[in-house]
Amino acid sequence: MKFIRMEIENFRQYGSKQTIDFATKSKKNFTVINGENGCGKTNFLSAVNWCFYGDEGAEDGKYEKTKKLAILNESVYESMSGKEKKEVYVKIFLGENESPNIVLERRKVFRKSEEGTIELLDENFKILKKNDGGFKEEENRQVLMKQILPKEIRSFFFFDGEKLDSFFKIGSGTNIKEAIFDVS
Repeated sequence: MKFIRMEIENFRQYGSKQTIDFATKSKKNFTVINGENGCGKTNFLSAVNWCFYGDEGAEDGKYEKTKKLAILNESVYESMSGKEKKEVYVKIFLGENESPNIVLERRKVFRKSEEGTIELLDENFKILKKNDGGFKEEENRQVLMKQILPKEIRSFFFFDGEKLDSFFKIGSGTNIKEAIFDVS
């Protein structure tokens, strides 16, 4: 199962709708997210984790604790008038070739209260699976998620540069040994 495309809107620093197409060619099917510090690489990884699992995948929930508005983009929040609603969503399109056959979609709807605080109004997660008649919502999401990528092994597929850097530092034999035990 390959990542084909990702759509993201109002998630952290992604204030407007962004679409990211992944490499899907048979000989060039590796995508690297590269950029300067502060440009959104870690938030991109957080969006992937959030879409898949409902959390951002950070150790000890560090993202949830440090960001006052949860996942809603701060500029979007600042521009909201009282009682206005804004949606945060991430969609990930998966498949075996360039055409998706599974879509993961996670959404949250927020409102700015009269006092200026953020209120969560609604949240939704669904998996759409392609069949003969188009896409249909999958009813047994947990079973399908275990087949796609179980939460217990996500850290071996979704990781940032800092984690990779510390993994390969000199003297990291213990890290490698622990990682092998974790996988097994």
